[in-house]
Amino acid sequence: MKSKGSRNAASATTYQAAVSDEVRSSKEYTPTGLQDAITGATVRRTWNAPKPSDPPLIRVLLKEANRRGHQMTNMSAALDCTYGYIAQLRCGHRKPEHIGQEFAERAAAYLGVPTAAVKLLAGRVT
Repeated sequence: MKSKGSRNAASATTYQAAVSDEVRSSKEYTPTGLQDAITGATVRRTWNAPKPSDPPLIRVLLKEANRRGHQMTNMSAALDCTYGYIAQLRCGHRKPEHIGQEFAERAAAYLGVPTAAVKLLAGRVT
């Protein structure tokens, strides 16, 4: 008799195989992202795409990261902070108005703008 865990593992494997076949039929994975099977064009991943609900500072940082071809991990390394800190600013667990002076300076250097512009985007200066 199979244990309940092995039955769930078997059904999960079957599901993954079905999803993998479905994905393979429309797109092929490449190291840089997804490649469309019809056009052959590389499709960029969109989880770094700025959303209208993102705070203005995060939207600008994400646009710059996308322009540079950075993922959020690359961007957070360039800003000398953690991925989690950026994620917390993005989802609202931390308020952009409360960013520190050092983070504002690093973000300004990343964006190539004055520190005051970063503080304005963050809502720290009105």
